[in-house]
Amino acid sequence: MRAVGLLLLLLLPWCGFAQQPAAVRSPRLVYSETQALGGVTQAELVTRVQEWARRHSRDTQAPVASANQTLVVQGSEDVVYPQQGVVLSRPLHYALTLTVQESSYSYRLTDLTLGPSGQPQAPAAAYQPVELLLAPVASGQESAQAYLLRTAIEEAIGQLLGGLQYDLAHAVPLAHEDN
Repeated sequence: MRAVGLLLLLLLPWCGFAQQPAAVRSPRLVYSETQALGGVTQAELVTRVQEWARRHSRDTQAPVASANQTLVVQGSEDVVYPQQGVVLSRPLHYALTLTVQESSYSYRLTDLTLGPSGQPQAPAAAYQPVELLLAPVASGQESAQAYLLRTAIEEAIGQLLGGLQYDLAHAVPLAHEDN
């Protein structure tokens, strides 16, 4: 009997490791893909990424490619959805890392957070990790409002990545300022 008690006492610390908080068990949401673009030089792809980033970034200047041709864009997209008869718009903030090579590029979309509606200077606690909002819900347990928000987030991410892929696959005329 003492041996069983001793064995349980020895295994007790291991049981604690198995029960991690939900935040630790929930993996961060990452969208990544590599796209091949035949006949497009690395320099042209860097230019296309910089032009795309200029239009989508929160920064005022396009990112500069590092030595290994990696560019990081901090940006946001609007998530628009109806709630109780009113159309709300909330910013979906993200970090997008692009690695450009000859005739191909890879992207990695991470750090997705949803900001509050109409509060550009909101406290950090008002921002929600998207992983919590896109978590699977048991059939019939999701409210209509949660469904609409989740669908709007998924659509915003799809539009962001679809626009990126289109713009990098096609030469978009550079925006020139008239003097």
